[in-house]
Amino acid sequence: ERTPPPPRPPRGGGGGLAKLDDFGNGNAACQILDACTGGAVLKMERVRFGATLTDQEKLANWKEFQRALDKLKVNKEINVNRLARGLATDNLDLLKYLKALWNSMDGMDAYDPAARRGRSKSSLNSAKGG
Repeated sequence: ERTPPPPRPPRGGGGGLAKLDDFGNGNAACQILDACTGGAVLKMERVRFGATLTDQEKLANWKEFQRALDKLKVNKEINVNRLARGLATDNLDLLKYLKALWNSMDGMDAYDPAARRGRSKSSLNSAKGG
């Protein structure tokens, strides 16, 4: 008798990424950068989380990510349109950069990702105007 595979987490939802395509929402990149900067630079209340985000919401997430990089004076060129479309090479390159940034940080034990996500807008709230 075959054992069924474990259930997949929801796509782009509560912080888990099942595959590289899920990175295209931009919310995971925002959360990683938020953790690396101790929540001091990125405005998580502007980031949208949800299982289904519109193309406009994805672009808004990536633009918020770019604004945070600009505030940090990081000279990292990112193409928000390509990232929002979920192109694997662009997403993988950015993930490698974020991994290197994460590894260079120290003392992030106090970061609470669920609490920070709670400050953001979900796609449902944005549809209601909240």
